[in-house]
Amino acid sequence: MEILKINGAAYLQSDSAKKEAYNLSGKRILLEDDTPVFQFIDNAGLDGNSIHKIRAAREILFYFNTCLKHKPTGKVLQKPTSLSELIQRLDEAELPDYRFVLETENKEVLSKIIQHLLYLDIDIEVMLKKEEAEIRKMELFMELAGELGRALESAKSGIEQLMRYINYIAMEKAHIELFNHKMSIVDKKLGEFRQDFIDNLLGRLEEDSNALENTISDITQFTGAITEAVKQDFHPGEFLDKIEKDIGLAHRSLGQMLPLKMIARPY
Repeated sequence: MEILKINGAAYLQSDSAKKEAYNLSGKRILLEDDTPVFQFIDNAGLDGNSIHKIRAAREILFYFNTCLKHKPTGKVLQKPTSLSELIQRLDEAELPDYRFVLETENKEVLSKIIQHLLYLDIDIEVMLKKEEAEIRKMELFMELAGELGRALESAKSGIEQLMRYINYIAMEKAHIELFNHKMSIVDKKLGEFRQDFIDNLLGRLEEDSNALENTISDITQFTGAITEAVKQDFHPGEFLDKIEKDIGLAHRSLGQMLPLKMIARPY
């Protein structure tokens, strides 16, 4: 940042001095002598319309250690020994990123430096070293708080994902239990059907077996009768007549029984 150093006492109320003062409007001026700023303006004979265009302050020498820091990184950029040296190091586009630290406990000097910087329309952070330590602690706390907040958000997100996974597992477990329940019902029904089918089949087989035994018994008896008749001088004609009579008798008996069954067991 450019700064113009001049001798304030050289500016007296004269046309030439006034004309030269007008040429200084818009520039940053440091008075190298002990001339007060208000006296320099008064000596230059500037009117009310021109005063606000003059940015002037007095040079200040620092008889203590100072350092200009870059706030975002904490890097020390310079250790100026005067106000002019400080201003020359500044970049107007980066004024919000500067911090000027004074290694002194003299608050009057602090106020004086801030005041002169304001005269020059330079707005940077100026503080005592012990104040910087407190601010640094606060900044560290805010950084840690930010990291803690991000960690909490990350943990919250992880917990939410875990809860969604647990809910998914619970739903899948419920689906499996429901499926197993349905399969147990199906198995039970299949078991009952299988048992009924086997029981019916065994019953029918038993009935068929009994019928077969009866048929075999009838055939055996019939064969025995035939054999016995042959032994006793069998006459076919008489035997056939007897069979015909028996069949006719059975036919008549069957004809009488069928209507009774139809009445007893209607379809």
